Amino acid sequence: MLCLIFVVVLAAFPELHATEFGDLIEMVNTTEEIWLYSSTAMRTDYECAYNKKDSLDCTERFCSYKYGYNYTTGTARKEETRDATLLDKCPMHPKTPCMLRRKARAPIKMLLMFWDRDHHCGLFKAEGLTRRTECEIHAWNSAMLQYKTRITQFLSCEERFYNYCNKTEYTQKVYYSESCRTQK
Repeated sequence: MLCLIFVVVLAAFPELHATEFGDLIEMVNTTEEIWLYSSTAMRTDYECAYNKKDSLDCTERFCSYKYGYNYTTGTARKEETRDATLLDKCPMHPKTPCMLRRKARAPIKMLLMFWDRDHHCGLFKAEGLTRRTECEIHAWNSAMLQYKTRITQFLSCEERFYNYCNKTEYTQKVYYSESCRTQK
């Protein structure tokens, strides 16, 4: 009976499902593209964005992560090489692992709030992209291929998105479409 109560409490309060450093490493440590599926950041003339790992070198508390960042703006395909540090404990968020990237003078913190290892999708809270905290769903390429035939593929990530990020001022914009794979 006590176990049942504990499970009900965890289901009712998703913020109690803490992510760990290993979850963040698992999410980025793939040879697949990691697509930006959706975000609350309203970027215009921007779509089909994905990361592709170049290298990942880890110690006990942090990793150096180098990756290609690819996206489409208008009709042009763009690619940038980016560096980030994966941290066990994010600055100002000691219970949450994050990816820290320098952009101009201000760092961008991508806090991993949820990782679904079965469906290969994750929810990030992003600080430093805009003036407010944004939310993003990222997913492996294989998950995007399955999503076409199994609409329930991202249900866990979508649920967490609404639990963590569904405020009246937030609107979710989908940046991924079927045509993205042909534009790579």
